[in-house]
Amino acid sequence: MIVGETRIIPAFSAKYGDVGKGDKIIEFTDNFYANTAGHEKQPELCIGRIIGNEPERLRTPIEATLGILDGTRDFNQSHALIVSGRPRGASGTATWINFNRERNRIERRIDDNWSHTTELDEPSETEWIDAMVGKDVIHLAAHGWENGMDVLHDTTVRDTWDPGVTAPLVFANSCLTGRYPPTRCLAERFLDKGASAYIGATEVSYGPYCRYLAEGFWERFDVGYTAGRALKEAKRNRMGDTSYAKYNSAIYHLYGDPKLEPVVAPPSEKDVPPPPADNDIQGPVDSVQVKVPMYEVDSYPSGEQEATIPGGDMLLVPGKPMVPCYPVMVHFPAGYQVQDVRLGEHGGLSTDSLNLPITEAAEYDLSTPPQPPDPDDEWFPSEDLQWSIVQEPDGGTTLVIRLYPFQANPSTTHVRFWDTCRLEIDYVSTSVRMRHLAVERGSVAPGETVRWDLAVENTGLKVTDVLVESVIRTPDDTIVGGLPIRRLRSVQGLATLEQEWDSGDCDPDFLTVEVSLRSLSGCLVDRRTAGVTLGRAEAVLDSVVVNPPCFEAGEGLTITATGRSIGERPTGGTVVLGVYNDQGGLIEQLSEDFTDVAPGEPIVAALPYKATLPRGQVTLRGSILYEGVATDVVIWPPTGAGTDGDLDGDGRVGLADFAILATAWLDYIEQADIAPPGGDCRVDQLDLSVLAQQWMSL
Repeated sequence: MIVGETRIIPAFSAKYGDVGKGDKIIEFTDNFYANTAGHEKQPELCIGRIIGNEPERLRTPIEATLGILDGTRDFNQSHALIVSGRPRGASGTATWINFNRERNRIERRIDDNWSHTTELDEPSETEWIDAMVGKDVIHLAAHGWENGMDVLHDTTVRDTWDPGVTAPLVFANSCLTGRYPPTRCLAERFLDKGASAYIGATEVSYGPYCRYLAEGFWERFDVGYTAGRALKEAKRNRMGDTSYAKYNSAIYHLYGDPKLEPVVAPPSEKDVPPPPADNDIQGPVDSVQVKVPMYEVDSYPSGEQEATIPGGDMLLVPGKPMVPCYPVMVHFPAGYQVQDVRLGEHGGLSTDSLNLPITEAAEYDLSTPPQPPDPDDEWFPSEDLQWSIVQEPDGGTTLVIRLYPFQANPSTTHVRFWDTCRLEIDYVSTSVRMRHLAVERGSVAPGETVRWDLAVENTGLKVTDVLVESVIRTPDDTIVGGLPIRRLRSVQGLATLEQEWDSGDCDPDFLTVEVSLRSLSGCLVDRRTAGVTLGRAEAVLDSVVVNPPCFEAGEGLTITATGRSIGERPTGGTVVLGVYNDQGGLIEQLSEDFTDVAPGEPIVAALPYKATLPRGQVTLRGSILYEGVATDVVIWPPTGAGTDGDLDGDGRVGLADFAILATAWLDYIEQADIAPPGGDCRVDQLDLSVLAQQWMSL
């Protein structure tokens, strides 16, 4: 569990290719803390972060969890709430998304474990607040932003929501509501008011991937199955291996104790963790007989029919039909390495005709239109399975097999499905493993040398030769560099090796060093990865300008923030402007994203804003967030050079300065508008008082 925000314990940034409208850079993710073996999507550890800007706010969710344990707060699987928001959001201008579909599917999963489930569709803000009282778990599906979702605003949660005797877990399947830097987000409001945990996204989320992540979480979360474990397993098994899946895995975070789980009193048979699922197998085994559950079909008013396999996953490829698949996990202890997986006999073939939806890679606030199916395709997917290896912290591995028993013909409505198969697994037993892999520096300049070291251990009684194969990959798995294969001779016990790669003309990017160990016969015996960033991304915010500079409440303004990309590779991030009153309270937060701004190019955000207070009672604080860090804050209105009363800049306060102020009396000259700090567009007794005090003090 991480306690504190990024100024205490920093978050990571990451880049994912082919997501939505291009590459996406995630500014804040804790996924790498959980992915100890370097896999971008499949975390090995359960992780949670306690967020809050002050120590007392950090204590609140911890105290809520302790209250569950000592019985002063309820969290006992009695009451659940599921809310679906408006398809186009509260403004009516967002991309149309059917949140009803998610509410219905989540209800079926929550209803199995919670005694009473309440559903709301498009509630008012008051109905929303009232319904969240006395609930153990709350699932919210709607358009969102940092400070709210649909008609629900964070200030309303702050001012009016009281959970009662419960300490609920809130899952917000929405964009940005978990984006805690740089100010307070909706997640923090819920935690401040007594929620025990909150699951939300730090970036814009993509459907339908995030919906399947939520379904995977609620299928698992139960007595004996903690929130951290449920989210970890949902990320590993429910979202596939595409860039979209990796991206969504990285942006959804658990804020709270990862060991949180429902408490049932009196004790029941649920206190015993459920047995492993049929598709979760302990190895080593060389063959597996699999029985795939029969698929289920949900029909919608649009005429679409969605097929799902209980306990399964979805294969989601933009422009292709949404088809269900079925994961099988085989756990191998240390000392074994899988070489190949093949589909043996399969049977139980059945056919049907279904109007499957086409996968649309849609942001939950933006969208990319679905592409029509390729008429030359016959069956999708064309392969029967895919497999991958996940390194575990104990040195073992998990073989993840994604079976594709369900296939669809994109040019017709025909589908086919088989429900039994035998899997043949080739593996080797080995006494060699990689104990350690680490890069010397996590970030290097373009053209510099990337260095790393590794430790190889042979625990066997006989010496052996080991081949070391090292390559450099980009985020889309393109190999951009590599080293000649190195042969380590007569390895026994622990051996170490240092390697280096000249980045030369390689373009700045997020790179991965992948090192594989092989036997002399070519069998893979171990593989590890380590990340390195080639080129520094950096930004600076130079100015914040308001037009018109003098305004009253109700006037429309244009706030322009101007900065620069000053690093060695393109910068992506968000320009953030906070609007504060004269008491320091946040009125509103404005933001605008930017992507791939080349070094030396300007970063400009022109944000419209309707003033709620006149100048003199408003302060703007601007910064640029990029790759897990924030620039220095720029404040508007700026404090002028004459705030000490020296209006003419001659180094002293005297009659000449008084003459400048008198000329502008009850009018506006920026030079003489020195009070309050930043000015109020009027030269009056406030400015005279400052000048007089400085004059008399000298």
